Amino acid sequence: MPRVGDLHLHSFYSDGEQSIDSLINLSCSVGLSFISITDHDTLDHLDDESMLPSNKIEIIEGVEISTLDNEVEYHIIGYFLSNKNETLKNLIQDVSCSRDERIRQMVENLNKKGLEVAFDEVKRKAKKGFLARNHIAEILLDRGYTKSIPEAFTDDFISKNSESYVERVPIPPDKVINIIRSAGGVAVLAHPGNTPGIIGGVGIKELTMLKELGLQGLEVFQPKHSSEDIKRYLKQANKLGLIITGGTDYHGKYSPDIQLGMVRLPEKYLETLKKLKQ
Repeated sequence: MPRVGDLHLHSFYSDGEQSIDSLINLSCSVGLSFISITDHDTLDHLDDESMLPSNKIEIIEGVEISTLDNEVEYHIIGYFLSNKNETLKNLIQDVSCSRDERIRQMVENLNKKGLEVAFDEVKRKAKKGFLARNHIAEILLDRGYTKSIPEAFTDDFISKNSESYVERVPIPPDKVINIIRSAGGVAVLAHPGNTPGIIGGVGIKELTMLKELGLQGLEVFQPKHSSEDIKRYLKQANKLGLIITGGTDYHGKYSPDIQLGMVRLPEKYLETLKKLKQ
């Protein structure tokens, strides 16, 4: 049977629901041969003992880092990274500190609207100390303010367009791409069709700019991409000489419409990715 995989999963080390061991078992159960755990803005998951090589499944080390450029939020995945690079570690530390303060401010904004959410409660929801809007959403559901986690991400609560939302500290994409590559990683743009700040998704203009900054790949196969999106991004990736990847961006219960197995990336794309590994 041909080997297939998913190169974009999140665990409870960032804003996903499950442990890495659980993700591995679930991935195996749906027939995946390789995966990448690409937790947001953290390196902590790379130390989890489940990340060690095993006969169960092939795991590619990954980190997803959020950037901001002219109100456009590009998410850059770095593959084949470790937590040994000091420049990368310093970047992640800066992002982590700003993230905690950002979540605190969002909680305060919700309080001003009369919604009872405590910052300490958010911290308790974060299993590994990583604070995210998902944890706020969970509390809003627990308190009966919403009927589902996705409802929390609307303009009445904590969507990007809501009054309670606080923008992330801007980190330019060129800085993140350069750090990923200098750390020996491969820089890939995640979910270009679902990029905050660009209606209709990233276009050839933005991709050309990112390519000039050192971007090496594009996540083409993604559940939120339509068949037309996939055709368009395949064409643009080939035109710009970007490698092609794919993944679900799986978060468990925090993204209930996304299930493991929705993306079954053929191994040939993994092999092309590995050729760029420094």
